[in-house]
Amino acid sequence: MVKGGARIASAKKAVAKGMGINIFFSVLEKINEVSNWTSVNTIMDLLPEIFGGERNETCRSYFKELWRYGLIDRRDKLRITECNAINWKKGGRPKYKISKKGKRLLEIPDKHRVFALAWLLVKLDNKNDFEQLHLTFNTLRKRELPLNYFEACKITGVVRDSIKAIMYGWLEPLGFIYRTNNGTFKLDNKYYNLVNSFKSIKEAVPSCLPNKIKIKDLTIETLKNLGPYAPEERDKIDITFKVKYSGSKKIKIKINIKIHPLFYNRFESREASEIIVLKPNSNIETKISLTLENKKISESFKSTELGFFEIEVDNKVLIGSLPEIFLTTKAHLHELNLSNLFSKIGYKPITFTKSDRPDMVLFPKRIEKNLIKFLHNEELKILVETTSVDTLSLQKVKDDLDNFKEHTTKVLKINAKRTLIVGKKLSKSISKNMKQLKKRYQPFTIISLEDLEYLNNKIREKKDNSWNKVGKILTYNGIVNKELINDIFS
Repeated sequence: MVKGGARIASAKKAVAKGMGINIFFSVLEKINEVSNWTSVNTIMDLLPEIFGGERNETCRSYFKELWRYGLIDRRDKLRITECNAINWKKGGRPKYKISKKGKRLLEIPDKHRVFALAWLLVKLDNKNDFEQLHLTFNTLRKRELPLNYFEACKITGVVRDSIKAIMYGWLEPLGFIYRTNNGTFKLDNKYYNLVNSFKSIKEAVPSCLPNKIKIKDLTIETLKNLGPYAPEERDKIDITFKVKYSGSKKIKIKINIKIHPLFYNRFESREASEIIVLKPNSNIETKISLTLENKKISESFKSTELGFFEIEVDNKVLIGSLPEIFLTTKAHLHELNLSNLFSKIGYKPITFTKSDRPDMVLFPKRIEKNLIKFLHNEELKILVETTSVDTLSLQKVKDDLDNFKEHTTKVLKINAKRTLIVGKKLSKSISKNMKQLKKRYQPFTIISLEDLEYLNNKIREKKDNSWNKVGKILTYNGIVNKELINDIFS
């Protein structure tokens, strides 16, 4: 088994670095799909977009956390291994399989799994099961912790990588801590006590409610998913309700929306309402807004049901489910939007989220289905780098081009010949230094987001997204502009 480097344990059953809720569930789902006893390396190979490369340290860390939660079983030499402090340090070549508890968790709708995970986490808040978590919670009960995990490490006594994983990977996305305006994390004691009061996972998870409610001649429906939002970029969200009324008399209804306690510290208000007067045979759309707290968050959040809505009509109250919402960072949202734009153009990229690999890999076509083999073979691939800052700087361009060697010779070892860099706006210093950049670096293309959107519109207008034209633009040696796009499509 390839190892990522041994470390001296900093605590009983120390948490590894690199925790994220989405990946946590992806690994559990993949282990369940395999259904039989499996290994870390096997699952790593089945999730190349997440773990692609030669080192299995990160994948192993997710296995150990799933084992800690009791969601998978571990076997060494045909014997089931108990999850304790001694076995936690044990090496060897263990096999893993989803447990009965893990199977029950996956039976919960995806939009509700975070609530189950929060309950499981609270039950681990003790010295034997999760010493570092216990130390962190105890410290947070006495004082706020700095966002800087180097400082938080010194205060809690939990080593740097572990306190980072606990604060940013577990506690923030599960709703237990929130950011203050003083550069600190603060514990939400009421939410912790609420979760801790539930006697079972079933009690901790909200009831499954419909997004569409019908009563007599009235139908009210909302979306199932709001999509991604970056709180640092958007100040509010709009929840749209479609209302259809086929009755013959004018009626009045009231729509109340209430968010789950998990989100209490993400929004300025916990509920909102609107009264609507419906005329006979009317179809309307109405929006109820919630204002987000304008704060940065980690990339560890998972798409989750926002809450529920109530319809008050004819002295009756009916309850439905609010849409799912995915909260993320400004940078991640930018990457998601860019990936969607490439897909609209007709070339869906492979996306990555780790800093030791490019943001995306773009290609005209793909024959090889195995991702790692595809990344290594001779099929055309373009490394895509981007930034969410308002203006792409000359230094960022140099950094992205310097990373080309690492991306093509280390970790994933992508067999690519060039880089495409996308920025919202381009600094004037880039064009001024273009000659020197071309002399120093491998072939590259730079394009603004505005011009990439212009390319998409031109494709729609000409009804032509052939690589013969699009490829000339996305592999142009230099800075792409509208004139070049017009010339190629003329």
